[in-house]
Amino acid sequence: MVKKLLFLFLFTQILCVFAQEPEESDTLYINYLGQEKGLLQLNSKAIVIDSLGFLWVGTEDGLHKFDGYGFSPHVHDPNDDNSIKDDHIRGLLVLKDTIFIASNSEGILGYQLSQEKYFSIPISKHLLDEKIAYNAFLLDKSKVLFSLKNNFVIYDLVSRKAQVYQLPKKNKETFIQSVVRLENEKYLLGTSESGLLQFNLQEKNLEVFPLFQDTNVKSLLQIENRLFVGTKDGFSIVSPANKIEKEVSIPEVKCFYHFSENELLIGTETGLYTYHLTSEKAKKLILKTDTKKIYGNVGINDIIGDDKGNLWMGTEGEGVIYYNQYQKKFNTLKIRLKEYPNHENISPFQFLAQDDDLWIGTELGMVKYTEATQEFKLYEQAKKNLIYTIRKDKEDRIWAGGFDAGLLKYNPETDSFQQYLHDKNNSKSISNNDVIEIIPIDSQTLWVCTWTGGINEFNMETEAFKPLLIKGQALNRARIAYQDSQGFYWLGTDEGLFKLKGKKLMAIFSKEQEGDKRLINDRIFAITEDNNQNIWVGTAAGISMIQKGEKSMAHYGKQKGLPNDFIYSLMVDDKNQLWMGTNYGVSVFNQETKSFRNFTEKDGLQNNEFNGKAGYEDENGNFYLGGMRGINIFNPKDIEENPYLPDVYIHQIDLFNQPIKANELYEDHLFFKSKENVLTLNYTSLNFLNPEKINYKYILEGFDKDWRSVTQEKSTTYTNLPPGEYMFRVTSTNDVGKWSESCDELKITIVPPWYQTTWFKILGIVVIILLLMLFYYTKTRKLKKDKLVLEDKVRERTLSLKNSNSKLQISYADLEEKNNNIQFLMKELDHRVKNNLQIVSSFLNIQANSVTSDKAKQILLVAKNRISSISIIQDLLSKEHEELVVPDFIRKFTEKILTLLGSESERKFTVVYELEENTHAVQIDTVLIGLILNELITNVYKYAFPVYQDKNRVVIGCQLKDTSIELQVKDNGIGFSTGDKSSSSLGLEIVGEMVDQLNGSIHIKSSNGVEVSISIPIPYN
Repeated sequence: MVKKLLFLFLFTQILCVFAQEPEESDTLYINYLGQEKGLLQLNSKAIVIDSLGFLWVGTEDGLHKFDGYGFSPHVHDPNDDNSIKDDHIRGLLVLKDTIFIASNSEGILGYQLSQEKYFSIPISKHLLDEKIAYNAFLLDKSKVLFSLKNNFVIYDLVSRKAQVYQLPKKNKETFIQSVVRLENEKYLLGTSESGLLQFNLQEKNLEVFPLFQDTNVKSLLQIENRLFVGTKDGFSIVSPANKIEKEVSIPEVKCFYHFSENELLIGTETGLYTYHLTSEKAKKLILKTDTKKIYGNVGINDIIGDDKGNLWMGTEGEGVIYYNQYQKKFNTLKIRLKEYPNHENISPFQFLAQDDDLWIGTELGMVKYTEATQEFKLYEQAKKNLIYTIRKDKEDRIWAGGFDAGLLKYNPETDSFQQYLHDKNNSKSISNNDVIEIIPIDSQTLWVCTWTGGINEFNMETEAFKPLLIKGQALNRARIAYQDSQGFYWLGTDEGLFKLKGKKLMAIFSKEQEGDKRLINDRIFAITEDNNQNIWVGTAAGISMIQKGEKSMAHYGKQKGLPNDFIYSLMVDDKNQLWMGTNYGVSVFNQETKSFRNFTEKDGLQNNEFNGKAGYEDENGNFYLGGMRGINIFNPKDIEENPYLPDVYIHQIDLFNQPIKANELYEDHLFFKSKENVLTLNYTSLNFLNPEKINYKYILEGFDKDWRSVTQEKSTTYTNLPPGEYMFRVTSTNDVGKWSESCDELKITIVPPWYQTTWFKILGIVVIILLLMLFYYTKTRKLKKDKLVLEDKVRERTLSLKNSNSKLQISYADLEEKNNNIQFLMKELDHRVKNNLQIVSSFLNIQANSVTSDKAKQILLVAKNRISSISIIQDLLSKEHEELVVPDFIRKFTEKILTLLGSESERKFTVVYELEENTHAVQIDTVLIGLILNELITNVYKYAFPVYQDKNRVVIGCQLKDTSIELQVKDNGIGFSTGDKSSSSLGLEIVGEMVDQLNGSIHIKSSNGVEVSISIPIPYN
């Protein structure tokens, strides 16, 4: 009996050692990739990553390629010989350029990535079960194991030969589910019905392993000579001596993944487990998405990761689950109040850290959180009131205020609050119960800012309130106050920003101000000072920066990178970066690069929406940000961001919006015809974490002058590209804005039409040169021939010209002699005419002197003058050409006539010329013009002025018009009447006759003298 009891005790102790139940669960924040991403079927049986970094998922409805944004399915198409032959996939193995696919009904298939080509791998003509495949495993560099129904195949990658091995016969179908290498080309094979088998690749020997015989071995993993064996009852750990060291009881294990040095992930039929290799404790992980969906009991078929912190899990019926170790950057503290057990989300608005306690102003009142006990306490005073401000005074006393809560003072002895409310019967009470900000001034004074009652100055000793006026007016809604390093107070209101020195107003900043006093918006929620003493203001439309000394302003809004313009809180970290809570996540502004880095709920934030003023920094540099679903508490130095830079690939080219299907991912040079000039280039960045935050920039060298603007678009289109060679380059950031050091390149050649090709241009140039040479040769030959003909003609013509020239010289000599004779005769004729006129004039002068009758004497003198006039005209004409300038002629002729009539001292008048200047020469009968002037001037000389007076004037005018010459001779003498029959009448009659001969007209007017106007047409008849 004693032996039996001892045996039962020892057996119980052994069970306690070997059988271990997992601890309670923990939460893993993940992303879900399902049908909304293009996954056709949610039973994800296998996952692999190719050499470029793309993810491939095998389902029961095809093979799917994931590029970080969505899945591209490969399914069977009976009309396409190059499509996958079987959509039902059980296993995948990727080796360099090839994916091996274990299919349900077509055996082992292959897909060559660089050629986009599917192919089958024949195993044996006599093997009936080769069409049913389960998986593929890599044994060494040149050998692959294919798991088939009741068999397995060793496939040589070099010789492409297959050798079939039969598994031990069982009553049920059996196949290999996992493989692990031991040593010396020995492998352990985990089977579905035959337990563990040991296979010697060199000796080609298969034998039964001593442990787990006839057990369904789902998965195998070896870590430092310790073997992990997954079965339907959990997993066991086997020592190098082939002894079971430990058994862990969890649901059926499907896969293992060595996640980190001390952590093992285990996929089971009911969820994901973690096993700590040092503490040897297992814990279930609850999988939770950013949409709060929980995957607790999902079956995990496969787990795979990369060296960039990415982890993918293929599930049974739930698609693909994605995890990144850098995704969850923030932890959330949820406020739980026993008074409100059904309130899932309680919004915080203010914080104050003191010792181990955190004071929280919430929508339900004042709450104290004790970290040691993780308990929340709601205070009765101002319960159900929104607490909007918490401050410590100069003596470290805690004060608070809120809407309809008045002013609250904490009493640590009673652990309660004293409440100060408005009393209409007490003029020294607070003016309004809506307290929105508290400003400690000194050890005895607080400024209490209210919603509609202005600012109250509170004396803590007398507990009396009195109004505080700013420039004689109450300042309402001063919701935020900040004292800078220079001692100035900055008050943020709905009417702008007020800068105070004590109670003195120093400056007002608002949207309506100009220059360095202008804010981006007047509604202010946050104020802070950076390490350079610049003041930053968070408003309802972005942030404004007031440079130290108020020298300048800078403004930043949504268009410059902010995720949202509504800024609720502002804090500065040790790197002088600004952290701000907004209506869409948290944004960090880097002052050096002038860029924003944005965090959302996917990064672990409580929610994308934060609350007004709900930002606080404690003495240890920890930041507190409150929002709709809790509080994020963190130190900026502890935020781990994705350090990895992604690879970017040009994966598809569309020609006129249709894919060209040229396997562009593996091409580096593409050619297009001249008319194929509308290209869309599609690219992707393999940054699987937060792909919506990735930015791209690109350039088409040969077309773009510089890199295009940063964009989140994953494609770009170029239209009407002229023939030529181009280089397209594209690069991207990761999810935190760090630009990749590499870029993908694709050379594009648009082949010109035949008439624009180089060879055609060369051929054209050669043809042109040949034609020019032919033309030159032909022309030269013709010129030589023509030259000979011309030389003969020149000789003949020269001889003829010599003869003609001799005759011309003789004729020229005769003509010259005749011309000289004519000139001599003309000169002689002119001389004789002058002599004859002079003789006639002399005879008339002698006759005049010999007669006694004055009348006869006068008639002879008039005749003499007329003869002299003709002589003068003859003299002038002999010196002029046939054409003459009339005004010049009139002036010269008048002067000579006046000289004939008498000396200048005998004149009784002054002559005034109104002659048009710069007139051109005309052809006219100058003799008649001269005779007309002679008659008119003679009449004036003889009859116009009885005696000399200074006022006596004779005006002689001439104007040359388009078709006539206008002559005027006028005086201011005694004039005459129309009935006067004096001797002057004869002269006027002569003038009239000569004017008629010129086809002209004459007009005589006698009023205050005589004015004679004559119009002579040009040319005349």
